[in-house]
Amino acid sequence: MIRVGDGTGSVTSRTPVEVKPGRTASIKVGGEGRPVIGRFVPPAGYDGPFYLGAGLRALQTSHPDRPRPADYDQMTNRQKQEWLRAWWQTPEATAYSEQIWRNPNWRAYTFRIEDDGSFRVEDVIGGKYKMTVYLEEEPTREGRPEEIGGYSGTIEVPPMAQAYTDEPLDLGNLVLKMRKPLHVGDVAPLFEAKTLDGKDIRLIDHRGKFVLLSFWAPEYDPELNRLKELYTTYGATGKFQIIGLGGNDTLEEVKKYVAQHKIEWPEIYFGQKWDEGIAGQYGPYILLVDPEGKIIATWLRGEKLTNTVREAMRDAAHSS
Repeated sequence: MIRVGDGTGSVTSRTPVEVKPGRTASIKVGGEGRPVIGRFVPPAGYDGPFYLGAGLRALQTSHPDRPRPADYDQMTNRQKQEWLRAWWQTPEATAYSEQIWRNPNWRAYTFRIEDDGSFRVEDVIGGKYKMTVYLEEEPTREGRPEEIGGYSGTIEVPPMAQAYTDEPLDLGNLVLKMRKPLHVGDVAPLFEAKTLDGKDIRLIDHRGKFVLLSFWAPEYDPELNRLKELYTTYGATGKFQIIGLGGNDTLEEVKKYVAQHKIEWPEIYFGQKWDEGIAGQYGPYILLVDPEGKIIATWLRGEKLTNTVREAMRDAAHSS
């Protein structure tokens, strides 16, 4: 157990152990491999928050490549997800999982990032690894900390002749990808776009209404039924508008999904990546903007989504 954040700890150097009935299993924890060091730095010109005391820090053995159909690279993201769901039900997928979780050289490490961005991961054995880091805002009493940046990449630790060395593998400077998150009380960034049916749409034109901005993807749109209920209930009042923003796949897949599910509110295509364009300004979630253009709720899911809109509309009716 090690300290990884200002108020959090985690288990490091995890590895699978197989104990068979009637047998004794031995395992050595730590004291193998070598340290891996480096420093996380913000991108040039970044002037936003840079808190390193909270968030995920993970260095984990890379999984072997999954088998893929011959036309995998030509598939849309939605088609890939559908194929993958079916594949996980096959004996081939079971064998793949066994290959990972019964590998005695599988490792999962965690680590602390110091205030100057430096880090040190102990006892890393040779192999290929995926490094994943999420950075969160410094915690306050006002709402959940938002993600402000992160890093994702692969590294390879060369095999060693000896079991352990204290000579570190230095990864040098690793450039973080940073973002400035939005909060309740912020003015929602204005945007202009074309809807899927070619009409111009501007957020500022909906001042005077509550606007629910819903970011989604064809392979992941869990709140669609709730959105339809809210639209049926409040869409005709003139005080409530849903604007959908679909992407993380091709334009054709987004259009197909909208037609298939008979979505009636305006839909915008934001592109093939969550972190670009309008989606990059906001973040991949559902949020509510008040009639003055300020964000009044974020990360709306489940009952929180329904109740937040109901309360906003009820309060608006009482004040009118």
